[in-house]
Amino acid sequence: MKTLYIILCVMIGFNLTVFAANGSKDIIIELGEDYTLPGRTDKIWVENAKIISAVPAGSGVRLKTMTLGQTLIRQNNQLIKVSVVPTGSQKTYQDWQKLSQKFLNIKVDFCDDVVCLKGKLFRFEDFKRLTRLIQENESSLYLALDVESDLKAKLNTWIENYMRENGMTPLKVVYSQPWKLLYTNKENSSDYKHLLRRIGILALENKQKIDIADNVRVEVKVTEIKKDFGRTLGMQWPQAYSAQVVDGQLGMGNTIEGFLNAKENEGQVKVLASPNLICRSGKEAEFFAGGEFPIKILNYKVQDIVWKKYGIMMKIKPLIDSIGQMSLQIESEVSSLDTSRTVDGIPGLFTNKVSSYFDLVQSKTIALSGLITNETGESSTGLPFLSQIPILGSLFASKDYKEHKSELVIFVTPQLMKND
Repeated sequence: MKTLYIILCVMIGFNLTVFAANGSKDIIIELGEDYTLPGRTDKIWVENAKIISAVPAGSGVRLKTMTLGQTLIRQNNQLIKVSVVPTGSQKTYQDWQKLSQKFLNIKVDFCDDVVCLKGKLFRFEDFKRLTRLIQENESSLYLALDVESDLKAKLNTWIENYMRENGMTPLKVVYSQPWKLLYTNKENSSDYKHLLRRIGILALENKQKIDIADNVRVEVKVTEIKKDFGRTLGMQWPQAYSAQVVDGQLGMGNTIEGFLNAKENEGQVKVLASPNLICRSGKEAEFFAGGEFPIKILNYKVQDIVWKKYGIMMKIKPLIDSIGQMSLQIESEVSSLDTSRTVDGIPGLFTNKVSSYFDLVQSKTIALSGLITNETGESSTGLPFLSQIPILGSLFASKDYKEHKSELVIFVTPQLMKND
């Protein structure tokens, strides 16, 4: 029984023999294929028999592929390098044996059952060159390169933009060997695989079935704004509710936070609260600032207590499409106690509740006004418990508000979060 050692490289449907400059021979074989070495040989040495086996076959020696890899064999004093490559990747492996030499510290190899590039990626420009060569040569090749954290952040941004431009929701890339992206939507599996193969990333189904969606950060600013200043933002201070986009009035390069901070220093604005909400696309985020009061409910032989909320309540529901456009639903409710309608010691509740809908191509700031009337503030005089209501208490205590010189305005700025 002869001991045989061989390294095989997988190629689809046919075999390739390459003669090196030193007279030695390189053979590329696809996994599952056989290859016959011409010339009868009494002895043949195989470096790794786990990769190939060699048996006499008539006037030659038949090499049978066992697994992916590379090995050496010796036939009649000639050293032969044998590469067994994945099925269908003979051309890719052959091309990238040459193309990989154009890059520092990068070589073609195998990862799992695919051809990949191993080594280290030093520059973003090299990544762009690699993806361009992958597309030009129609290569089924995947990247398995080590990447520093700074470069990884730049790659993540580029990959996210690439996917959005092609109508796909961005998902997290795992920089393993090879680079992978796990998707959950089987209906889009072919799209993910095709798009990502063009940039050297392997798309695989996530067996855990975790449905991944975009996250949205919603910045809310509850403010008291002087009416004279508000008119410069295009606000008309109607008696009824109003919702409008005010980005154009903030000035070039200004964020809503920077804008309001500057105007607060000038005495034009007072920020009463600034919560930040985070929610998933298609889900709802809720903000509440206020209090509760008890209401007795009498049933047969039973007396129940129901607690009723009052104050400021907001529900925000964003929906993001694959290219980052946003549909935003805002439900706003401002309620305050109305002592003029007290029954059995239980005050009435004055409530203003409205809904608004916006379609945004990019992040914009929306201003909501007219949620509460000045008459409500005037009726709070002499009711000390109203001053304890979060946000509204500060508003009702304001001299400008009581004199009809200011108004409650809520600014809402939704922003798509990056999938880092």
